[in-house]
Formats: sequence, structure tokens, C-alpha cells
Amino acid sequence: MGQQCAGFSRYATEVPSVREQLAERMAVIEEQNLADDNDALQGLGAHPNAVCAKPKTVSLALSEVQWTDMTDLVKIYISKPAVVAAAEQAGALLVDFGPSSVKMEVAENGITYVLDLNPLCDSIEPDFCSSKTVKGKRVTLTLKKARSEPWSQLMATKPGTRTTPGPTATERMSVIATAPLVVTSSSPRVDAIPEEVQ
Repeated sequence: MGQQCAGFSRYATEVPSVREQLAERMAVIEEQNLADDNDALQGLGAHPNAVCAKPKTVSLALSEVQWTDMTDLVKIYISKPAVVAAAEQAGALLVDFGPSSVKMEVAENGITYVLDLNPLCDSIEPDFCSSKTVKGKRVTLTLKKARSEPWSQLMATKPGTRTTPGPTATERMSVIATAPLVVTSSSPRVDAIPEEVQ
């Protein structure tokens, strides 16, 4: 039993030492990787003091975009100058249209701008959606609605919920027009109502 305790105490004193050695080795590897990256940058003509940095991601807020609802389409406009400038570069703009989502990514100079709209107010048809960059002005995302109903907002308030209104005004009017006529005793000219209604 004494040997077990002695073995345990030896193990307990060696573990921190191993951890320290591992941490030191990881730091050396990290420095070497950074040095290799900087050498590669200098080989590409970068400034000698340039340091590789992790790419930065900037999420665009819903307040930074404008949108308009049309009968069959929803158009989203992004006018932020840095995003527009980055999107003008060939291959920099990536847009993924899903059945109820849109994700746009545009990268330039180590910064990736992301607009992630999920879930949208209602469903869209991804195969019929598109993106376009108007040089120096804006990026336009055109969404083809799955149903031609008006959108009161761009995004759903909760995942999995639809926020489009119920029946349109035209649909409500058709329901009213086909509703049976109800006559009460206070209705004027009761004697003028056709027999099939009485």
C-alpha cells in the first residue's frame, strides 16, 4: 500500500512538469509557425514587419441593410462602402440561398463581412434568387418568394414561425361576398327579401 501512495505522489509531481514542458513546446511551435508564415509573406513581397493575423469577421446588423417587398420578390440592399468595395472584387462575394435563409459573405484584406438572415419571414425559392453588385453603390440580393404574399418584416421573430399575415384584403373580401345574408327583425323592408333567402 505504501508503494501505491509513493507511486501516486511521484505521478502527481511529474504531471505538472509534463504540462509545463508541453506548454513550452506548444509556444515554440506557435512561434515557428508564425515565423514560417511571415517568411512566406515576405517571399510574396509583403513588408518585412508584416505579421500574419487571423481573419476578422464582421457581422452586419439588420439595421445596416434596407429591403423592399414586391409582389413576387423581396430585394435586400447593402450600401456599406467597405462591403460594396469588397464585393466588386471578382469571386469575393459568396451568397447561399436556402429555403428560408440567406447568408452573404464578402472578404477583403483579411476582413470577412457576413449577413446571415435566418429564418426569413417566409419561404423563398433558392434556385430563382440572385445577387448583383452595382459598382460603388450597393450589393443587391433578390429573393424569389415561394408564395406571393406581402412580408411585414424581413425576418421571422422565432425560428420555425411564419410572420406573413393571414388572408389578403382581396381574400377577405371574397369571403364576405360569399357569406350568407342574415336578416334580423330590425332589418328594413323585410317584405322585399326574396323567398329563397327567407
